[in-house]
Amino acid sequence: MKKILLLLTVLLLFLPSCKKETTLTPETAAERVLAEWAIPFVRADEDFVRTNFADLDGVKDAAVYLSEENDGTEFGFFALSDKSRLNEAQANIREYIASERQQVLSLAALYPGEELNARLSRYDSATVGTTGDLVYYFIAERDVAQRLLKGLKRAEP
Repeated sequence: MKKILLLLTVLLLFLPSCKKETTLTPETAAERVLAEWAIPFVRADEDFVRTNFADLDGVKDAAVYLSEENDGTEFGFFALSDKSRLNEAQANIREYIASERQQVLSLAALYPGEELNARLSRYDSATVGTTGDLVYYFIAERDVAQRLLKGLKRAEP
């Protein structure tokens, strides 16, 4: 009887460690997107995130990726320490996108061309939203961002 009781106790201790992880982190979300996207990206460093998203309060983890093709394509996922601030975070990300768009618009006025027009088009079709407890943004062609988001939502734990 003592052996059975000991075995049950050990099993009960191991059950919590067998629980499947259900939280999507910025890095796992980014890895899923990168697996679906056919262009090379480089992860932005912490200085880039701190500088460009300074108004984004309570970020406990972030993964921001920039296209290696330097065409303005980028995306990011942010985990916040306070989930009640998801809407505020989305507004701050929209401000970042508007600011970046304004810079490209100024360049396009000085140096008109297809490359800057394509970049402006990406900013115009930027997507900001939430998935689970994460806030995300995509600066890319709208159809590409929507396809990647559908794949991400299907793969959520």
